[in-house]
Amino acid sequence: MAHGGHLAGEVEDGSGDGGGLTGHEVVLPASPELAVGRRSMERVHGGRRGGYRRRTRATVTPVQLLDDLVAVLDRMPRARGALARLAELEGVHAGDEREWLGAEWHELEGVSGSDLARLAGIGILVRHPLSSNKHRYYRLADPDATRRALTLPAVGEPLADGDDTIPDDLFSVVTGHDVVKVLILRALMAERPVHVLLEGGPGSAKSLLLDELARLGGSRYILGQTTTRAGLVDVLLAGPRYLLIDEIADATDRDLSILLPVMESGRVSRTHHGRHEERRTPVSVFAACNSSRNLRPALLARFMHVLIPEYAPDELQRVMAGFLVEREGVEPELAEEIAARVARRSRNVRHAAMIARLAGGDRRVAAELIDTWL
Repeated sequence: MAHGGHLAGEVEDGSGDGGGLTGHEVVLPASPELAVGRRSMERVHGGRRGGYRRRTRATVTPVQLLDDLVAVLDRMPRARGALARLAELEGVHAGDEREWLGAEWHELEGVSGSDLARLAGIGILVRHPLSSNKHRYYRLADPDATRRALTLPAVGEPLADGDDTIPDDLFSVVTGHDVVKVLILRALMAERPVHVLLEGGPGSAKSLLLDELARLGGSRYILGQTTTRAGLVDVLLAGPRYLLIDEIADATDRDLSILLPVMESGRVSRTHHGRHEERRTPVSVFAACNSSRNLRPALLARFMHVLIPEYAPDELQRVMAGFLVEREGVEPELAEEIAARVARRSRNVRHAAMIARLAGGDRRVAAELIDTWL
């Protein structure tokens, strides 16, 4: 029935206010500190193996460095091949007994000496102190971050990871909630983006619905508690069809503020190093949370807000068993046993999946795991 002007079991007339819309969380290993003024680095020679001692005036985090690299690849696409070659050479020489000085400009296709000097000036490359006017040797400031940046789509480039086909078995593991599933399917087939927020307690299948949407081509799944504004911008500029945000209420208002213009008009923008970028990306946002109480009214107004009731115990057990059979490949009888035991202790479908994976088809092991850990 209708509840508080939102959807709760029935579809009311109305729309999700919003013309346009749209993880990755990028996790990088901790990188050494990089000295910056204008992202510049100062290196001093310190012996045969220690020629790259760093002096820092500020610290650049791995995420900031990745952001710099993405911006460089956007502004200077000719540098992509040179950075890829340097990343390859860094790997080749990683185990050298003697320190590798680096590559010279003529070893790197597509870039000039001035291009390399510019990249060193903003902290992407470092120049070896033994370089001279005749021989200038360059290495990557952070090979791991560079390799990660090279795997990301170019800014504004559509993600080529699937077609628009909606699988026939989409939501087949979700028991009940038929009206909610119909609403989501209508949103997927709408000519213009429609945004949907699923709110419900643990065991209401809201996360399972997002997991199913993650099977669609062009979808990107992120967690609210690990979401940053910069990360969201990177994801949106990559042009996903569907942005899936689980536990959206765990993100901060500042980080989520980038969604307001995107959901309203499909516009995403950022200003970086004095350069302004703006794209229009027709992306649909599907989000989930236990409670929407802390979400800004301006953000809530852009969603079709659906309140999902919790499953009854027998329904939850059927959901768990169906998920184990259809998505985890568990034998039906074992799936029923695991689901029956897990449902008495937890409302989390993922717990059933983890128990099944750990048990490896052994009923006794599954029972012991449930008794010990749930």
